[in-house]
Amino acid sequence: LLEELHLGQYAEKPPPTLMERMQSHPDFVVLLVLSLAGFSALGVVIIKQKKAEVELAGQREVLEASLANLERQSRMVLEMTGEGVVILNASQAITGLNPTAANILGWTLRELIGESFHQYIRHSQMDGSPLPADECIVAEVFQTGKERRLERDLLWCRDGTPLLADLVVRPMLQEGDVVGAIVVFRDVTLQHHTEVALKEAQERVQVLFDYAAEPLLMLDGSGICLAANHVAAELLQRPAPE
Repeated sequence: LLEELHLGQYAEKPPPTLMERMQSHPDFVVLLVLSLAGFSALGVVIIKQKKAEVELAGQREVLEASLANLERQSRMVLEMTGEGVVILNASQAITGLNPTAANILGWTLRELIGESFHQYIRHSQMDGSPLPADECIVAEVFQTGKERRLERDLLWCRDGTPLLADLVVRPMLQEGDVVGAIVVFRDVTLQHHTEVALKEAQERVQVLFDYAAEPLLMLDGSGICLAANHVAAELLQRPAPE
């Protein structure tokens, strides 16, 4: 219609193509090259950044998986070990214990968490008199930052029963400061009672041997005499055993 009215110059023209722009405006080529170079560099930066993010995410996943695996292994070790393990925080309060410790002491983690190790487990001496907190081995470890070991140490169960244990207290250090401790103990109560009973039995046998009315000799597997009682010593005219 515009052409029929001789108004073709007012007809809507299509936008110039890229080729037409390049032909009509030589400077446009330079601007285009610079723009493309900028977008290309930006694209490279974005690609590298995305690649780094992907690699970082992959490393994070690997690290998280490794930490989770280490945590599972540590938990399994704590659950399977035959020794009691109690974990303390910087205030010497209980924050964890393994099943062995719970079974030996008669407490559950829910009952002990946040409670003082000394007040609940190591509060008294064998005669029942109170053990001062500053004389506790745990307090010493927190003061010195050094590991301590004790044999035949005394712990107390929930029902008030004393427990003899070989004890190791190891500090947890952070930048030189004691931020907690791990208490590892082994119940040696039965072993101690067995040793005491065996010693008493040996002493009784020795008394019976020494003062028997008949001569008695103690021989080894080769027939060598190891000991003789008083009657045997008199018959053999040998010194009586002291």
